[in-house]
Amino acid sequence: MRIFLAVLYFALSIGLVACATSMDALRTRTARVLGFSPEEVRITNVMSDASNTYYLAKTPDGEYACTAESGVQKAMQFGLTNPPICKKK
Repeated sequence: MRIFLAVLYFALSIGLVACATSMDALRTRTARVLGFSPEEVRITNVMSDASNTYYLAKTPDGEYACTAESGVQKAMQFGLTNPPICKKK
């Protein structure tokens, strides 16, 4: 039982780190597209499906609805993805 709990704890820890890293990468890529520094961009309302991630990006210039490739689509391209597409709300 101890081994199972240790493995479960390790897997959950890795998942949390990967999620944080992904959010940082998403914020950095979005900031680059919108012409802001990552510190000026706040990502909210994140939803994902099998191929895309949908979210709002809040900047000093306003709010943007954005879509970024993720999941299966990203894996099929070996991690090489197009920049996010953002439209001002």
